[in-house]
Amino acid sequence: MTKDKKPAGYWNRETCAAEALKYNTVAELMKGSNGAYRAAKKGGYLIAITKNMQLKTGGVHWTRGRCAAKAKQYGSSERFKARAFTAYNTAKKKGWLSEFFPNEQ
Repeated sequence: MTKDKKPAGYWNRETCAAEALKYNTVAELMKGSNGAYRAAKKGGYLIAITKNMQLKTGGVHWTRGRCAAKAKQYGSSERFKARAFTAYNTAKKKGWLSEFFPNEQ
């Protein structure tokens, strides 16, 4: 199996954006077209060309409800962080940790 190697300079903002439209998640883009992913990341426009993609980690979309349920399993933010980092990270970014662990403030 051979890869279709692109010539130097092929990946620019426009070609990366067009390539990104073929994928549903950033992980799919990274796996399916690593050259476009790396060029967009290096060029500083990865977020711009993937802003409409689904936010998925390991097949799970971390909603507030799912994060809350996962946090409840662990009882403390430290255990939550250690055992369910992606859920913890989502909750932290969205500002939900203080709701999930009000006694830790």
